[in-house]
Amino acid sequence: MGAAATSHKQTEGFVPIPGPKLLEAIGTVAVKWSGLEFQIDNLLYWASDPNDSDFPGFLNSRGFQQRCEKLKSILRSEHAAHTGTTGLIALIDQALGIKSEREQIIHGIYIDPASSKTDADAILITLNGHKQRTEWPVTRLRVLATAKKIDQLCNAIAFHLLTHGQDVGGGTIWPTTWRHKNRRE
Repeated sequence: MGAAATSHKQTEGFVPIPGPKLLEAIGTVAVKWSGLEFQIDNLLYWASDPNDSDFPGFLNSRGFQQRCEKLKSILRSEHAAHTGTTGLIALIDQALGIKSEREQIIHGIYIDPASSKTDADAILITLNGHKQRTEWPVTRLRVLATAKKIDQLCNAIAFHLLTHGQDVGGGTIWPTTWRHKNRRE
């Protein structure tokens, strides 16, 4: 009765935080963000010089912020003459603006709400290094609002690419406007 009974009693008191609905919302943020990262990486690939031997290593080893900054730099230096470049850079800046909100949701520590005075599904703690940075109540709807922002931004980027794309006829538009001159595959 020793170890097995003790182990069973320890798991009885386990409270899964975040709960299933909040966890689903957190997962939605993760999936939507993955789509946004894919769009940024795809734009960066097509805008970059295929003869840049450092590029594959850069794409695979740098964080989202560095990849966005590199893309904006390429757009400013090599594609400034294209209409819509300023708008695309503004959309990339919006992605960077959502980044910290996404990081709090994905990388925060979730604990049980401190009191019944809040309608929070959980309390989210974020850290700065080894010190606690923030502690705030979070609801499923709040997390889903972030997922919606990310989704709308993905749609805005796709629409922007189509709006400024090349009409090749037959109702087909290729988003080739910001491709490097040597990446016309």
